[in-house]
Amino acid sequence: MSKRLKPRIATEGTLGDVLGILLLCRALEGASANLFRRRAVTVIQSSLRSDYLARAIEAICPETHMVMKKHDPMSRKMLHKAVHLRTIPQIGLTSLDIEEIANIVSRGECMIFRCDLEFDDLDETLPVPFNLLRLCDIDTDILGPLLAMTFPETSPDLFAHELGRLSSIQPSRGLTADEALCACAGKDFADAIDSLIQKTQPPKAEAPEAFTPDVDEPVVPLDELVGYGKAKRAAQGLISSLRLYRDGKLAWEDVLVVKSAYDRFVNFNHIKRRFNVQQMIKTSTDDQDLPLQAS
Repeated sequence: MSKRLKPRIATEGTLGDVLGILLLCRALEGASANLFRRRAVTVIQSSLRSDYLARAIEAICPETHMVMKKHDPMSRKMLHKAVHLRTIPQIGLTSLDIEEIANIVSRGECMIFRCDLEFDDLDETLPVPFNLLRLCDIDTDILGPLLAMTFPETSPDLFAHELGRLSSIQPSRGLTADEALCACAGKDFADAIDSLIQKTQPPKAEAPEAFTPDVDEPVVPLDELVGYGKAKRAAQGLISSLRLYRDGKLAWEDVLVVKSAYDRFVNFNHIKRRFNVQQMIKTSTDDQDLPLQAS
């Protein structure tokens, strides 16, 4: 870590502040951007809460500068150079926001915006040139120092072993800031690593449940239906034939014969109901008894 990025506060804040400092310093060490340059505008995309990120920026801010939020009075900066922190809402910026940006830039002061990692319309949203930093990839380089502060009693050998166990897995996705912080609630270092491994693994496939027909209760059994005449007998014959086929007592070709006769019967009665025809062309299956069992 370079000297200019050395945090002024590393142990006074919360674990969320420490996580923010670690992520921000790593992002800045590999970037050419200077957050505190005159008229600099920087966008930081992160899953960190706004207050964690704000305190991380305060921790690395030069002593000649003063971090100011939206509603801080201008008298607060006094002899310091102002660093204005803002959040880009999902709905974008209003005309008043754009007017404020122009006013700040005209005074030669710098601005730092925070937005979510999923925000992808920055070029259309911001009216000024900007540098982009993404605080993501919470890996063992970040988790190591965070968990070392949380569990200082962990022996070096156990620390190295557990971090190696976390590094050896193939995660299905990256960790969020909240997941990394929640893992610190483990009873010890190994328990925290177990929690992180579980969060990054795909869920186990559940065994399929037995098929249950999606029908409303109560259901009247077919054999108890009244007033359906030949339709009931045809349905009973089809069900009986399918059961016999399932038990190997009836050929599939014979089941198809029963189904064809049943379909023709149902379609014929549908036509009679629709057009109110009393007598239509009869087929050879009208009075044919459908087989209820194998011959």
